Parts: sequence; C-alpha cells; structure tokens
Amino acid sequence: MDADKAQARIAIEIVQSDAVIQELFFYQFEEYKELLREELKEDWVWQLHTTDSLGKIISKIETTLNGVNFFDKHTGRK
Repeated sequence: MDADKAQARIAIEIVQSDAVIQELFFYQFEEYKELLREELKEDWVWQLHTTDSLGKIISKIETTLNGVNFFDKHTGRK
C-alpha cells in the first residue's frame, strides 16, 4: 500500500528472479481475477512482466484511488 495526500494505491507485486516462475505465480493469481472483481466491484490493473522504479522485472496487480487524502478522516475511508 502506498498513500499520500493525493491518492491511495494498493498492489500485489510479484518479485521473482526467474521469469517463468514469476509468470506462473501471476497466472495463479489470474485464476481469481473475476472473483476479485465481483467482490470489490472494481477492475484492477493486471501487468505481467513490467518494471518497478529500480528497473527490476516484476508483475503486479494494482488499483489506485485518486483525489483521496489518506490522512484526512473524511476522504481516507473511501
């Protein structure tokens, strides 16, 4: 989870040096994609083999809520 005064982001990041194993983990999570969407009533972004801020190959499943100040009790609970 990453949150500040402008947005909140939550992600599942799959960090595995072996790309084949990383892909396997990603596809195992993908088996639950529809269940996640139905439960949360929102679509998340699914990215296989993208890069992180350090240039490392990762896979991730994430969502971002913009216009939310995590530290404000009125908007931080959305």
